[in-house]
Amino acid sequence: MASKDLKEVLTKAVALIVRPLVRLWIKKGYSYKEFEEVIRWVFVSVTEFDFQIENKKQTDSRISVVTGLTRHQVHHYRSINLEDSSENAKSNRSTRVITGWMSDEKYLIKKAPAELYLDERQPSFLSLVKEYGGDISYKAVLDELLERNSVTKTVEDKVSLSTSGFVPEGNEAAIIEIIGHDAASLVDTLEHNLNADKTHKWYQKKVCYNKIPATWLVNFKKLSAQKANALLEELNNDLSEAPEAKEDEMSYEAGIGIYYFEKADEEN
Repeated sequence: MASKDLKEVLTKAVALIVRPLVRLWIKKGYSYKEFEEVIRWVFVSVTEFDFQIENKKQTDSRISVVTGLTRHQVHHYRSINLEDSSENAKSNRSTRVITGWMSDEKYLIKKAPAELYLDERQPSFLSLVKEYGGDISYKAVLDELLERNSVTKTVEDKVSLSTSGFVPEGNEAAIIEIIGHDAASLVDTLEHNLNADKTHKWYQKKVCYNKIPATWLVNFKKLSAQKANALLEELNNDLSEAPEAKEDEMSYEAGIGIYYFEKADEEN
């Protein structure tokens, strides 16, 4: 494909990807100028870390040449990190605790998450957090999970898992944090598969039909959610059995994401 045609196709693709993000941005009352600042930072960050020249230090001047921004602008954007977030740290910590609860035999009864004691009795929520939550008190993790409606306290001074995954209900900032990471993971897979050979492509498929009656979709949404959740729980168990990488070993974050989508047919 000629470079001019490729740029036209890529431009359309980027416009489609950015559209829902811009919709969300405008809904929250933010301006184009503020969005432009984010895009400039991303251009600098991607150039700095993804387009390095081997054995050469990445400089403001080179990043300026690649991005078209001035060296002063590049220096400014290199001094900040828009991807650093306390909400992300909380989500990761809570996800690790729930994953351990669902997969570690010490916290299971008949292959289902057990009710855990909120003291030293076993199976203990304190032990679970100490093992999977990192250097933080069990009360802080418990408060996070209660706030997200992920767990329920019982009258016997126990806590039960009320969800099969970490979904921060009622916390808009945490939900938007997840949107960013999930959308980025999907686009990363699409970009990877564009140039990877057949033996190194990552799984990426979808099913889609049009002219479906709205009334029919009600049952399909329930059915697809049930089947997708069952598959994810099974794959979660498989992933949880992976050994932890050694300090001198290359390690990766990996997973599978499933999503439902719908939109009105264009002729409506």
